[in-house]
Amino acid sequence: MRLAALLVPVLAVACVETPPPIEPQVTSRVERKVVPVRGTPQLDLLFVIDSSPQMARHRERLETSLPGLITGLEQLSIGLPSLHLGVITADVGGDGCSEPGDDGRLRPAGMLNGTFLSDVPAADGTRVRNYTGELIEVFRELVDVGTAGCELSRPFEAVRRALDDHPVNTGFRRPDAYLAVLFVTASDDASPAPVADYIAELGRAAGVPDKLVVGTISGEPTGSSCGEAPAPRLHQLAEAFHAGRASICSEDVTPSLVPLAELLRTTLELACWESDLLDLDPATPALEPDCEGWLTGPRLDEDLPACPAGPATTPCYRIDKEDSCADVGSGYSLRIDGTRDLPDAPMHATVECLVDSAPR
Repeated sequence: MRLAALLVPVLAVACVETPPPIEPQVTSRVERKVVPVRGTPQLDLLFVIDSSPQMARHRERLETSLPGLITGLEQLSIGLPSLHLGVITADVGGDGCSEPGDDGRLRPAGMLNGTFLSDVPAADGTRVRNYTGELIEVFRELVDVGTAGCELSRPFEAVRRALDDHPVNTGFRRPDAYLAVLFVTASDDASPAPVADYIAELGRAAGVPDKLVVGTISGEPTGSSCGEAPAPRLHQLAEAFHAGRASICSEDVTPSLVPLAELLRTTLELACWESDLLDLDPATPALEPDCEGWLTGPRLDEDLPACPAGPATTPCYRIDKEDSCADVGSGYSLRIDGTRDLPDAPMHATVECLVDSAPR
């Protein structure tokens, strides 16, 4: 009886028509690139440096290594961007420290006329600077924040105050500029709000997420190294944006700063697609992406088509294989062609493409 009972459901199943095979599901998302079409790219670069006593043993190595980022910017093939550079500390008071600490105020320097460094191109091709001496020397003076600040490091709160219409910092943040924020700290962030709140604040300050680069020089995400506590909050925020990470514990932090400099280069100089672009026709050798683009600027808002084969006479976008993008993305870059007859005014091209759901 038991065997017969077992045969009944087996026979019933055998009579059911086999369903057709399930097609593999392809999931995708949209990746956006915003690139300048006219003029020199604008970069607002903000350093957030821990001034607590915990930084004392890292100070000498960082003062030697941090200027490497400035050297990297000066060596871009497009030249030094239109640069605003500011430095704040992570000291905003709290837990027995003086209130409100440095309060997100940009630090002045003796070689600097103002609260942030400005080095921007003029119409005649020269540069307008608000400092004397060499850029790298002013930078060294700005990042020398000492180690007498509050032991409680709150870099996220310091950035929020610095970018939230702080009267002392007026003029630093430009609406059309890329924003790069580099956190340098021996402690994890101890700001009062959830990390998600500061991610949202930074996104609003950048205006367009693709125009925001975040870097961290800190402890590891989990576990201790060189005696420093892990920094999970810092890494959580970095993961939400284009991010370069370096360990504050490295004996020589210069090599670990290379990814940060490369990230700025591929943001300002090359618009590298980070994820694999979906191919509309995988059977053919050439990539056929699914994209759309548009141009925006003063009194300008129009569609931007893909470029035809050969030279372009009107504005269009190209997606090309680019070896320099292989280490930071899919190996493809975005280029805008046919812009020779456009008016000489600030404008941007925006291109959105369907990409794999999982970024690299």
